[in-house]
Amino acid sequence: MESISAWTLLVQQFFPGFTIPGAKIFSCLITGWILRTTRRTITGIIPLAIDDTLFHRSGRKVNGAGFWRDAVRLTKTKIVYAWGLNLVVLTLQVQPPWGGEPLGLPINMRVQRKNEKSLIELAVEMLEEAATWFGSRKIRVVADGFYASLTGWNIKNTY
Repeated sequence: MESISAWTLLVQQFFPGFTIPGAKIFSCLITGWILRTTRRTITGIIPLAIDDTLFHRSGRKVNGAGFWRDAVRLTKTKIVYAWGLNLVVLTLQVQPPWGGEPLGLPINMRVQRKNEKSLIELAVEMLEEAATWFGSRKIRVVADGFYASLTGWNIKNTY
């Protein structure tokens, strides 16, 4: 015979207001919130992703535009350059309630300009700015191999 605690019965009273996955999440969150002995906040590691992209824009008056390597169109034997803005984008990774791959919600962006700051320096600027937004929360940053040198920078609250 299975024994169900009074707490479980109480939490299950709220389940009709949720989907099945939502009820599971609610149960975990409310139980963790009640059992927490100090400040009651939902905390965790903030997942961020950083990458650069070429944003195709034509015209001589587009501020910051230039010829940049187009990683999407290049092949093993041919490097392709295109006119546009070279953007470095910092995204917050959010797991959608319907499942699947996480969504990247843009929270910061910089335009790289010729003969100015490098992509790495722009990424460091954005991560340092984001660290101030999140206070003492830990930040996990994922990126492609180009950004591997970020590990050498001492950016607050990242690991």
